[in-house]
Amino acid sequence: MTAPPTTVRRSVMLVVAHPDDDAYGVAGTVALHSSDSGFRFVLVHATDGSGGDIPPGFPATRESLGAVRRGECRNAWRALGRVPDRHIWLDYQDGSVADVPDGELVNRIAALLQEERPDVVATFGPEGITGHPDHIAVGRATDAAFHRVRADGGPGFAPTAVPGCGDCCTGR
Repeated sequence: MTAPPTTVRRSVMLVVAHPDDDAYGVAGTVALHSSDSGFRFVLVHATDGSGGDIPPGFPATRESLGAVRRGECRNAWRALGRVPDRHIWLDYQDGSVADVPDGELVNRIAALLQEERPDVVATFGPEGITGHPDHIAVGRATDAAFHRVRADGGPGFAPTAVPGCGDCCTGR
């Protein structure tokens, strides 16, 4: 008699600064799990992107841009076939995440990591991909939060080296 198959549960938490940062990050990888019932996807946005550019003819005003960007984000994940199981908006001001008091962003992200205990944590590297101050602040805060939660012990958070990434991705 063979034992019934066990379901392996895996989870990823993606922490980014703005709507659209998630789309060019791990969206394709997450979409590959669209029919995987054992996969949990948690998405964290630091801002709603309300400080972004508004091109001529774009159907948004400065006051409505944040809501429009949130809607675009929801629609993009629906189009990919895999909406987040949990989507957190930290509601910081777009363009000012680097000005958040020391420790505040780290504490908020650490609390989410402690609660979720994801198998994979994805965020920006040290240069923030484009050098955007919000990207750099979110990447640094997520890295610090990861190390704090890992030091506290508990399941998960084992260091994993990513080839070509250097120490930023090793969890060391």
